Amino acid sequence: IYFGRGAYGIEEASKTYFGHPAEKMTLSESALLAGIIPAPSAWDPALDKEKAQERWKRVLDLMVEDGWISASERAEAEFPQTLAIELSDDTSWAGPQGYLLQQIRSELQATNAFTDEQIDNGGLSIISTIDKEKNDAAIAAADTMNLVEGWDPKVMHVALSSVDPETGEIIAEYAGPNYLERQQNAVTQDIAAAGSTFKTFTLLAHAQQGGSIYDVYDGRSPANYENLNATIENDGGYSWGKVTLLKAMKYSVNTAFVDLNQNIGSELTLQTALDAGIPEDTPGLDGTLLNTLGYAAPHNIDLSAAYSTIANGGSVITPHIVREVRDSSGSIVYTNVVDPKQVFSAEDLSVIMPALESVMEGGGTGETVTSLGRIVAGKTGTSEEQRSAQFVGFIPQMVTAVSMYQSDENGNAVPLNNIGGLGQFHGGDWPADVWLAYMEAATQDMENIDFPWKLEVQRAPTHGIEPPEIPQSEPEEPQSSEPQSSQTPQDETPQSTPDSDDIPDANPESPDDPIGGPDLIDPDDGNGNDQGGDPDDGNGNGNGNGNGNGNGNGNGNGNGNGHGNGGGHNNNGGG
Repeated sequence: IYFGRGAYGIEEASKTYFGHPAEKMTLSESALLAGIIPAPSAWDPALDKEKAQERWKRVLDLMVEDGWISASERAEAEFPQTLAIELSDDTSWAGPQGYLLQQIRSELQATNAFTDEQIDNGGLSIISTIDKEKNDAAIAAADTMNLVEGWDPKVMHVALSSVDPETGEIIAEYAGPNYLERQQNAVTQDIAAAGSTFKTFTLLAHAQQGGSIYDVYDGRSPANYENLNATIENDGGYSWGKVTLLKAMKYSVNTAFVDLNQNIGSELTLQTALDAGIPEDTPGLDGTLLNTLGYAAPHNIDLSAAYSTIANGGSVITPHIVREVRDSSGSIVYTNVVDPKQVFSAEDLSVIMPALESVMEGGGTGETVTSLGRIVAGKTGTSEEQRSAQFVGFIPQMVTAVSMYQSDENGNAVPLNNIGGLGQFHGGDWPADVWLAYMEAATQDMENIDFPWKLEVQRAPTHGIEPPEIPQSEPEEPQSSEPQSSQTPQDETPQSTPDSDDIPDANPESPDDPIGGPDLIDPDDGNGNDQGGDPDDGNGNGNGNGNGNGNGNGNGNGNGNGHGNGGGHNNNGGG
């Protein structure tokens, strides 16, 4: 843990702040160090004594409340004296760069190949994976949020990570505006509910079972499920009727994905997420029916890693920021070995790619990014009560994830405030804008190609498809009569793979079975419901964010108007 003043660990912190080993620390000294952990450089008593005292008192009061000390011990405690410091000590860690320096340090420490002394004073040359031009573009893209009316960088956070899916090298990263003010890395330490980005794992699990994106599932809303004590609703309570999974993905239809998850078994969604690279210890990650709606709260970098597994054709990789280390003589003493492991087949991934690409096309929840002029695939997501908004998009050369969330002064997750005149804060809104701003700069000199591993795979639908009507053996018109129409009745579905993802419903006028839903109501426009469901639709329970903890529950509301490149942004509370 970093305690400020260049001190890592409690022993070094005790010597730096108080001039003696940790074993000699008093109750008051211990409470001070514990209190300033979230922002040690900003809350150092030498810089902000009032805030340091506030944090010190908070720790002692909580210790009394939890029974660790008595009220009399609390009353006797006095605010400790600390050693003076040079205010310039931490300037090399100022700004976004400080997060990268700390991340490099932590990664080297985790190898157990280097001591702190070697890292600090060993004359090592550390070569990172960061591309400076792209990293500058990431910082510039994130900084555009400061121009948006209502954005408050003190409590509203942006995390951006951009990864090479073939190697796992972190190309660019925005983990916060100033490390000296907040020592919590937004990319690798903060967590935020994944929202509908988890629907991808359900769709892939389905494909692994031989499923087709043209299989039809029930998108009616509201919906109830066996052994589930909750009512699931779509964005704004909108009822889509029977929809193909292609359409359900493009418009992020909650009930269709819960129906799918129930059919394939929600444990398969869990296993697919784990196989893709979502850590097993991710808060909220489980095998229950509603896991497809993204209650799990991974780190931003975890989403980049998991979607890299898809972007590279099925091999799981480990994101890293250190490429190699050389000693003072120039000899290589450490190299990060890239060892991808194949976990998904190119065929199964090829099956779901049209659905992931449709999300980023006109009418989809991520349509803002169509102006990039490239083949982009991915998913948007927003947790309920707008406690987080996610946008994960990828091209063959890069996977970029943008997360936004809000916290209170203690780091607890709170709903994102609506900003910039929008009545919503969805994954397809501001996160998509930041993603696009970064990618426009990062891809300027990059070849525009399709995914080289992608196969031409067309699986005919087998679920939810009604068989064609069998002619009765009644007398027919003579063969010389005019030919009968071969048009498929509206309430039937062709057995072959449709040319369109829209499989007609029986009654286009019925509010429960709409045809052409996106022309009637934008799935991003609407109000959520707190009865359970997609965090993107304001339904269900969403793990929170900020300082690696906090659980977000509630509903996500928003009457979405066009934003960005003319896009209605999908999902109530999400997309």
